[in-house]
Amino acid sequence: MAGKLKEYSNIRTFKKRNKQFNIGLLIFGVIFIYLIVTVFTYLTKNHVIRYEVREGSILKDNSYSGLVLREEIIIPAATGGYLNYYAAEGSKVAVGQNIYTISEEKIPYDENVSQSEEAVLDQEDTAQFLMQTQNFVESYDPNRFSETYSLKTGLESILQSNSSIGKQMYLDSLIQGGSIAGLSLFQTPDDGIIQFSQDGYEGLTAEQVTLDHLQKKDYSRQEFMNNQKVQAGDPVCRLITSESWQIVTVLSADTAKTLLESEANTVKLKMLKDNENIWAGIRIEKKDGAYFAYLTFDHSMIRYAGDRYLDFELILEDQSGLKIPKSAVVEKKFYIVPTEYITESGKTNESGVLKEKKKNTTEFVAADVYYANEEEGISYLEQSLFEKGDVILEPESQDTYVIGKTKTLKGVYNVNKGYAVFKQIHVLAESEEYYVIQSGSAYGLSNYDQIALYGDTVRENEIVLE
Repeated sequence: MAGKLKEYSNIRTFKKRNKQFNIGLLIFGVIFIYLIVTVFTYLTKNHVIRYEVREGSILKDNSYSGLVLREEIIIPAATGGYLNYYAAEGSKVAVGQNIYTISEEKIPYDENVSQSEEAVLDQEDTAQFLMQTQNFVESYDPNRFSETYSLKTGLESILQSNSSIGKQMYLDSLIQGGSIAGLSLFQTPDDGIIQFSQDGYEGLTAEQVTLDHLQKKDYSRQEFMNNQKVQAGDPVCRLITSESWQIVTVLSADTAKTLLESEANTVKLKMLKDNENIWAGIRIEKKDGAYFAYLTFDHSMIRYAGDRYLDFELILEDQSGLKIPKSAVVEKKFYIVPTEYITESGKTNESGVLKEKKKNTTEFVAADVYYANEEEGISYLEQSLFEKGDVILEPESQDTYVIGKTKTLKGVYNVNKGYAVFKQIHVLAESEEYYVIQSGSAYGLSNYDQIALYGDTVRENEIVLE
């Protein structure tokens, strides 16, 4: 018995402790709830897609193809034989200058002319060739492929010039050496630009052009070649004798009416051959049920001397400014008040008006001016700040004005500061998807501003999330 008592004497009893408050668990719970609320708010909040305003332009154009007319003559062969050219095609020649040769037999070129060309390709020509190529490589833009054609034209000009010089040297040596039977030189009867082709339209006048001409019905072109056999009197080249030239085309009815209503006598064209913009005089005449346009030029003839037909864009509107999507634009109503009622708070320098209260007292109501029309002398104020019938006082005067008249402004919501602020816009031009608006306005947008891409998804002073 005593042993059993001893055995149980080692058993200890513990007091039950009170549960302690766990601050860490509470903090975790608060954070967890905060995250849930934040995520829920984010998912249910209106998310605004932003658009960065950038400078841009809207080009309204119409594509056409036209028939080119010039003052040009056909030069006939003085005698029969094998034709070869002394002058380069597209070059400017003076009256009496050597332009072609006639011989009793064909002239062998190949190696002889190649050696002559190498002899005249001097250091200056090589440097010019390399410089044009280097400038093209350094400024290459894949979106401006037209520059490739400009490079091609420039390099061909250098090579053609040297090729012509080399050929002239070779022909001179043949004449002096007498190695080619009956080889004779012939001269141009007038100044002009020489071309080695004809198409039968050389004597065509603008008034004679018909729809068949413009549609290229039965059009054919004959090219003249070196060592071509000709008879006396056969055409050997074409000489353009004036810098003045014309393009005849047919306009759409809408374009013609637009130009006639504007009484325009000049228009801007973009030549699709080389993307050059040039100005032309214009005259429109309705003939055979179509609107014929006669475009006249007194420059740039040599650029297109080899073309009978040219494709171009008629640029009716080319307006630059700030470019914004149409989806961003909204219309908003404002109360209008005379501008002389706008004043500033002496404490905060905020703009606003003096609103009449009861018992002949006034209070200053801060109100941003969204737009001020100087010609009409009115300012546009936020509607939510006033009630219809509120009376405002002109500073330093007893005159009053009852708020009630409203006007609508077209604008966008600027979100630079994280909340929406209406900004008035003045549209200069438009396309299907964009407006070009005036920049530099005190109440408008600036380059690089952030605006709501879809203006109808936000409201004034609304906090915006991306």
